[in-house]
Amino acid sequence: MKFRFLIIFSLVVFCCSAILAQERNYELEISLEETAISKGAKEIPVKFTITNRADEVLKTSGLMTVHFFFSKCELGAVCREKESTFSAYSEIPTKRINSNESFEFEVNLADLYWNSRDGNVFYKEDIKNFNMIPAENIYFYARQLSLVGYEESGNGSQEKIPIYDYTDSNMIIVVFRQ
Repeated sequence: MKFRFLIIFSLVVFCCSAILAQERNYELEISLEETAISKGAKEIPVKFTITNRADEVLKTSGLMTVHFFFSKCELGAVCREKESTFSAYSEIPTKRINSNESFEFEVNLADLYWNSRDGNVFYKEDIKNFNMIPAENIYFYARQLSLVGYEESGNGSQEKIPIYDYTDSNMIIVVFRQ
């Protein structure tokens, strides 16, 4: 009886998660009008584009935020030294993107709260601090993290550990001006 209940329960959970799951097949692209950036500028606009490659509508409400990075290392390389990567995040506006269509919006990088990789990227200070990014951090890219599921903790408890996957944008090499 317990075994039969467990099988039925598992099937119900699997079917419901398949129905509620949204296919996540999208591309991210960033662009800057100027790749020479003044650290004291009040406006540093970056255009952020999401292109839906899935067969169904993509709801950006499920994506929530985009993280921007300035790094000393190219995208995909591991940076180990302190302050080698600075990041900030911005909310993605709510939008429904049809299959093979794009949604573009603009973010002012000077309005974001930047932290080193060792800092908490979700902590907002009272000041906008774009000028703290070192001039050596010339590789600029964006990343979007999505929750793709959960796994068992493995320690015998019923705790579930969230599993995230990420999608990276293109990378732009920038030059900082004082």
